[in-house]
Amino acid sequence: QALKGMQIFASCDLPFLRAVASVSERKVFFAGDACREEGVMDDTLRVIEFGRCRVERRQGGAVKHCGWCDVGTVLGERRFFNMQSNWPDASFRIATPLALLLFIPRQSFNGVLENYPSEQQRFRLVKETNKTDGGNARREHDAASLSILQGCGPGFLQAIAGCIRTVTYKIGQTITVQGAVDSGSMYIIKGGSAEIYVNHRFVKEVHSGESFGELAILGFVKRRSAVVRAKEICIVLEMPRAAFIAALEDHPEEQEHFQKIGRQHGVVVASTQWPLFEGASQKLLSLINLYARKHITAKGHWSTFNGEQLPEQAAILVLRGEMRVVTPDKGELVFTEGTCFNEQLLFGLPPLEGRLQPQGNCEVQIMTADIFDRVVLECPTERDFIMQRIVNEIARKAEQSMGFGRGDPGGALVLSTVIQVA
Repeated sequence: QALKGMQIFASCDLPFLRAVASVSERKVFFAGDACREEGVMDDTLRVIEFGRCRVERRQGGAVKHCGWCDVGTVLGERRFFNMQSNWPDASFRIATPLALLLFIPRQSFNGVLENYPSEQQRFRLVKETNKTDGGNARREHDAASLSILQGCGPGFLQAIAGCIRTVTYKIGQTITVQGAVDSGSMYIIKGGSAEIYVNHRFVKEVHSGESFGELAILGFVKRRSAVVRAKEICIVLEMPRAAFIAALEDHPEEQEHFQKIGRQHGVVVASTQWPLFEGASQKLLSLINLYARKHITAKGHWSTFNGEQLPEQAAILVLRGEMRVVTPDKGELVFTEGTCFNEQLLFGLPPLEGRLQPQGNCEVQIMTADIFDRVVLECPTERDFIMQRIVNEIARKAEQSMGFGRGDPGGALVLSTVIQVA
């Protein structure tokens, strides 16, 4: 299972992989152990099955941290296959409490290879090309095979493939928790199997090639609908929602594809949370999700995950996380999940003055006045209803900021003033 998840062995026949596994050794390491030392050359291939490694290099008498290696990383691949390497040597030290690595000695591997002529030809080509793509081609193939991504363009699939990471779960380890609001990742099983439970009842098993978490990554559900637990050592590909949204921002032409999936599932997504549009038709809510783009912000900055500046002249709905607006006259305003602000812009009134500060990676949906006009234009019979909803929301916030309760004479005056201004 571990070998099959590696890009260099991905297309090998199963009997060959079993033979290689029989000459391999699984070793356990603990935090701080070095699984490979800088300057010590050997002919052993190492595969990280579980855990994480810290990459270190000596520089001027000091040890410099250079990066991390996660599950699925292959150490010593180029030397193992006699391929030229432009990377400097380094030490790899365990950075998690426990790590499992698969060791494959080259002499033992060559002994197995002698019995498989077809595999000899394949690895001969690997040596001749003297290059790898880090597994991106294989991950792109895995992404393209998913039902929710079938029909997407190659550019979008390439962007997704570059963000997929390999994770290993031990027997009995939980992958998702029912009811949890997490990062919204989607998972593809590459090796092993997992069990799905709903309300503590076993539902089914999922095996290699199957996936789960599609509705979460698309944002159609906020909470996990089931517990997924590894039945055996389970190797999965994780597709983070943040990376998925970032890829969608770079390829907006794919948005209609995913909206169509939502309609097929009978799901109306994030716009059902807009306080402004409660009671609106299914068509209007779907159009909002089609045109109003969703973004995951950078930590503490009003920009996308990719660093692109986000518009401030827009109504903003907080889907996940917390947003703060530091204003010159009202101090710091806090907007939590399911709340919106700057809806007055849709009426032609000025937005809040202040600095937008997302708390962590905050997920938001942004609706400019142009998008709003486009939606209303396609739903003309709902125009008056929506306009009244916006007026009521503006008035409610105005009453709240002035200390009036609903139904107070002062509150009625506020509502009257808002309507006149609008």
